[in-house]
Amino acid sequence: MNLEDIYAVLPSWAKDIAINLEGYRVKMKRYSPTFFTLLAEVKKRTYWSKGKIIKFINKQISEFITHCYKSVPYYKRKRKFKEWGSESLLILLIL
Repeated sequence: MNLEDIYAVLPSWAKDIAINLEGYRVKMKRYSPTFFTLLAEVKKRTYWSKGKIIKFINKQISEFITHCYKSVPYYKRKRKFKEWGSESLLILLIL
């Protein structure tokens, strides 16, 4: 018996409780403490200068490229970063 089958045989007062509990579970999953931390960070960035935004983006791209190089099998196996050369990576980081 799955949850929908159980829900179907519940009396209406129990269905109300079950629906509220499920809604609470979804809300807690969606709006976890991590969500509010990230939201606060995004709100702070709203008022950054253009230069600070570019610096932040370049840092994020650099970290992403480093992560790909270290942990994505495709790039390790194909040696894409070596094929592209360091100049190509610098261009990516400048954009």
